Amino acid sequence: MKYAQLIELPDLRLSKVTFYSIRLEENTRSEFADFLVRMKSQQQTVGQLGELVRVIQNIGTKYGAQKHFFRHENAASALPPPHFHYVDIEDYGVRLYCIRLSDSVVVLLNGDRKTTQKAQNCPLCAKHFTLANRLARKIDEAIRDGYIRLIYKELEQDEDFEIIL
Repeated sequence: MKYAQLIELPDLRLSKVTFYSIRLEENTRSEFADFLVRMKSQQQTVGQLGELVRVIQNIGTKYGAQKHFFRHENAASALPPPHFHYVDIEDYGVRLYCIRLSDSVVVLLNGDRKTTQKAQNCPLCAKHFTLANRLARKIDEAIRDGYIRLIYKELEQDEDFEIIL
C-alpha cells in the first residue's frame, strides 16, 4: 500500500489561488517539485516550462483557476490551457497534470512531454496521467467524507490524514 500527503506550496500562495501538491511516501520532493527539476534538466522542455510557469502565475495572480484554463483529463485536469499553443514544437508539448478543486485551490502534480495524441498511450505521460486521475478520485472522496475541507483558498485536513493509493 502506498501513501501520499497533500502539501501546500508556500511559494505559490498567490492572491487568487493557493496551490498545493502531493508528496508520495517514498519521495522527498513533491510531485510538482519533481516535475520542475526534470523539465529544467531537459533542453527541449526549458522554454515550454517557462511558458507554463507564467500560465500558473497568471492564474494565481490575475484570473483565478477558472475552468476554461484547464484541459479536462478524465477525473483530473492538465495545463497548459486547451487554447494555448507552444511556439516551435514538433509534438504535443509539456503537460502538467493537476486537480482543480475550485476557482481558488489547485493541486499541481507531475507530467512530461506529451508525444502521442492520447496521454494514456504516451510513454512519457501515461504514469503521470494515471496517478493524477487516481489522486483526483481519492481527493474527491476525502472531501465528500469530510477528511478534507475546502475553505475559500485553503484545504483544511485532519492532522494525520494521508491518501491511500
